[in-house]
Amino acid sequence: MSETKGEMLVNGMDKIKEGLEMISGLGDRQELIKTLVGSQAAANRLKDLLKSNTIFENMVISMVASRNSRLNAETTRKVITDFLDVLFDLSQPYRTEKEEEIAPWDKEE
Repeated sequence: MSETKGEMLVNGMDKIKEGLEMISGLGDRQELIKTLVGSQAAANRLKDLLKSNTIFENMVISMVASRNSRLNAETTRKVITDFLDVLFDLSQPYRTEKEEEIAPWDKEE
């Protein structure tokens, strides 16, 4: 069964509300960044939310564009995507178990 446009709108609004409640519970901006870079799940969820929810994506793009009217929609979208990519990259483990096993300083020459 496919969702109606209304159901998608309501689901999108629920996700936005949930995200805003999470953000308001964190206190300050630094706590939000710490949460996003400290958790792969949080970074993935935010990235996936923007990809899958056009209402949320358009709202974020509009908010960013309103802060700097010189940016066109495509540039704004690129800035947001690049920012989320950085958060996603920072949420990845510093080293994987495989990398720890083959550390360069452990190699024999």
